Amino acid sequence: AINIIDYDGLASLYIGRNEFNKTDKLRKLKLGTDKPTYRNSNLIELTLPSNSPILEELDIRNCGGLAGEKDLSGCTNLRVLEAEGTNYSRILLPSSS
Repeated sequence: AINIIDYDGLASLYIGRNEFNKTDKLRKLKLGTDKPTYRNSNLIELTLPSNSPILEELDIRNCGGLAGEKDLSGCTNLRVLEAEGTNYSRILLPSSS
């Protein structure tokens, strides 16, 4: 599993290109933050595996380059999604059991 050490996670790196789809051990992914001055327009596509059963938390706040639709229905263990400040028009979530 990947552990994020500081409070801001990967947000401070202003990630654009990513290949998170090559990992199946991701539990928490923090690419955004709620800091008032934070804006990441570099991140225009978030690539996750279509089936991420252990992903529990995803933070993409204030990543305004993310737009359109995002399918997270394969993230069956997702408990926390922070997506304020993105331009997604629709996010598909896993069905609850």
